[in-house]
Amino acid sequence: MDLNKTANEGYHKIAQIEGTEDLLRDYFSEISNPNDTLYVFLCPLMFAPRMDGVMPIVQEMLYCKNPNNPMVLIASFQNEDAAKKYVENKFFFDEVIYDTDKSYKSFLAFSTEDPRVPLLMKIDLKSGRLLTGGDWNKISPDFINAFVNHTEPMPFYGEVWSEKINFNHSTSECENESFKKAEIFRKIIIPLDEDTFISNVDFPDISNGYLSFADELDNAIYLYSFDEKYENMSFTGKYKPNETEETAYISNDIDEKYYIEDLKRGYIIAMCLTSTMKDTETILFSVSLPNLFYEDESKRSIAYYNKAAIISQNLNDDKDRKLMPLEFNNDLTQFISHENFHYSSELEKYFFITLKDRVPSSMSFEKKSYDNPLLFSIYDEKENAVVGSIGQLGQINMDLNVGWIYVYPRISTFGNIIAVSDGNSGEVLVYDYENLKEPLYKTKVFDVSLSDFEIDSSLIGTEEYFLQFQDDFKNYVLDVEIDSKNLYTLSLEDGCYFKKIYNKKGKLKKTLLIPSVYNSYQLEISGLCKINGKIHVMAFYFDGDNHTIVLF
Repeated sequence: MDLNKTANEGYHKIAQIEGTEDLLRDYFSEISNPNDTLYVFLCPLMFAPRMDGVMPIVQEMLYCKNPNNPMVLIASFQNEDAAKKYVENKFFFDEVIYDTDKSYKSFLAFSTEDPRVPLLMKIDLKSGRLLTGGDWNKISPDFINAFVNHTEPMPFYGEVWSEKINFNHSTSECENESFKKAEIFRKIIIPLDEDTFISNVDFPDISNGYLSFADELDNAIYLYSFDEKYENMSFTGKYKPNETEETAYISNDIDEKYYIEDLKRGYIIAMCLTSTMKDTETILFSVSLPNLFYEDESKRSIAYYNKAAIISQNLNDDKDRKLMPLEFNNDLTQFISHENFHYSSELEKYFFITLKDRVPSSMSFEKKSYDNPLLFSIYDEKENAVVGSIGQLGQINMDLNVGWIYVYPRISTFGNIIAVSDGNSGEVLVYDYENLKEPLYKTKVFDVSLSDFEIDSSLIGTEEYFLQFQDDFKNYVLDVEIDSKNLYTLSLEDGCYFKKIYNKKGKLKKTLLIPSVYNSYQLEISGLCKINGKIHVMAFYFDGDNHTIVLF
């Protein structure tokens, strides 16, 4: 088995940067390992949660083959205390390096901007070389034997695939003098206690007097209530699927012994994603539940899929809880995302990102793919069915023939009025629910055209055709909100964050620059929210001890 050849054929590639042998040795210098050879797992914690659970299985196989060779975990996460708690509860490694600033990128290069799945490496400390490394999706005894016996250094980054994949993003400086800066409305430290050890704030939402977000390492939804003036907040509760919900879509045909161990390890896992308050008493949160079944009559192969669902929970009544599986019987939909779902209390409808094609198997899109380029499906809980669709894929995606790759769909409702953006075309469409075929008006937040892109047509039919545009899509509409008077957008344009306000006809009224740094801390600009009838921008930062929300 040629491991380096196999690794180079995978999507998640890794390679050592030439001339970094000393940097590699320094990085591992505190490892108390008498051997020159290291088995190293590099894991972006909970970025691919179910893949985290595969690591102990690989560990066991390696220990069986070579019990005296210590193993090292590089735990990549910005919050070291949270990372330690997560690792200590889930793994056992001889040595752990908690890398909070991705220092490994000083000597390692990746085929994605950052590692997205756990990567297994074999390193020779004496020579300072990466011998082999990759995302090994087929772990077998033959692979383990080949890994343990492998001695040939892996080619350096640039010798194989650097010309095809480039992640050197260009940056632009904001002309601060040219724009009016948004003023701070509130700055609030998110309180901590024994039950709310926050690792990270993912997919935050402010609605009906509450802040909710997904805590990445705890894999749970955290809920906080604001006081009347939005000056302080207090912890309300933690929400995640219960045991019945976790196993709701594991086929009864599968013997419990086949999955119970993987369930404990975290390989089979129910994931919490996004949340919102349906009203002042009910939280809605989306989950991805394990869907397991035999895919052959001989019952030798178990299929593992994700089952999208929404859980509704009354804050004051534990028994008032409901699991709503997303049954999309829509021939026009191939990809359902329950991240960033939207609920309209006025319409009593859910809106889900439902793209027609996510990644084409043929590496090219046919023209008929664009016949109905929807962005969102409208789901009626009472009818348990899709009752309509809304949105429009941007013309730039059709002109480049990249389909639904690079889209960043966003949606907001106010009464019967709905604002939709595909994210990257710069266009926002505003509809009346009574007529979803023709928008009331369109607004152009920024301009984008074919002249902004360098197109290498010789790459058509390959993965690289799509990758060549990743640095050209620099600008995005990050969020939209709408009320009775105005349309609001949050956009990233040439490295700057802007809040823009438009009237009911789509004419620009005001532009505000949102600072990306506060008190020397980098802000995570997350989105728009509505507080007491006014639209604000949510931003967060972590100072090493506390997570803080800043509202502009």
